Amino acid sequence: MSRHLLKFLPAFMVILLITPMSAQAVNDLKSREDVFRFLEQSLQAQVSLSEKTRTMEEIDEILDRYFTNEYKNLFLKENIVKEGDKYVTYGSDSAPYYIPFFDFAEATEVKFFNEKIYVYEYFPENHEGPVGYDSHYEGLLLEKENDSWKVSEYLYNMEPEEMIRAEREKEKDDKEARYNLVFGEPAFVANLEPASDRFDLSTDPFSAFLRYASSISGHHWGEYQAFFKSGESESEIALE
Repeated sequence: MSRHLLKFLPAFMVILLITPMSAQAVNDLKSREDVFRFLEQSLQAQVSLSEKTRTMEEIDEILDRYFTNEYKNLFLKENIVKEGDKYVTYGSDSAPYYIPFFDFAEATEVKFFNEKIYVYEYFPENHEGPVGYDSHYEGLLLEKENDSWKVSEYLYNMEPEEMIRAEREKEKDDKEARYNLVFGEPAFVANLEPASDRFDLSTDPFSAFLRYASSISGHHWGEYQAFFKSGESESEIALE
């Protein structure tokens, strides 16, 4: 019996090794090649929906690995067709939300950011065939959902330079904000004056208190003066 089990041991080892690598290939996009492979698999998942009718649960399972819930719903709304109690997609030259026909080579740009990956390509005008178009950029935004990279947005006729510049500025601002949160001096501490100037009761308590009130809120300085002057006037009236 044990000898029979040993025959299948290599096969079990292969399965155990392949399964984690497949998950990692989807969730850990470190290079252009990783991104290209992921998008090719994403497109294949979409195309496979035209092979036969499936339940909505089966379709959701196929797409869920590659697309966010929002993107998946947009794709299904535009492309899914019900046949009986199941669903299927039909091929079309203008079907929206499919992965663009990227070259997946030098012409395809990939830009990595902290929590985003932009993929885009320039398509020269083409008025041949059933669907013509002017020159434009097409792209995709990849973001993490539940710690897995997924296609989250379709970008059509985009301006890549402006988009990348805005993303870099946002990344810089976020980095500065995190630095200030950890190492920056709180504003109320920076605005405080030395204790000797702020509240010195040993010389003139009343003037020291007024200076202290001014250091807390210069905006209300006039209110403090009016308050204490009114108090002095009332005291004088009481003494008379």
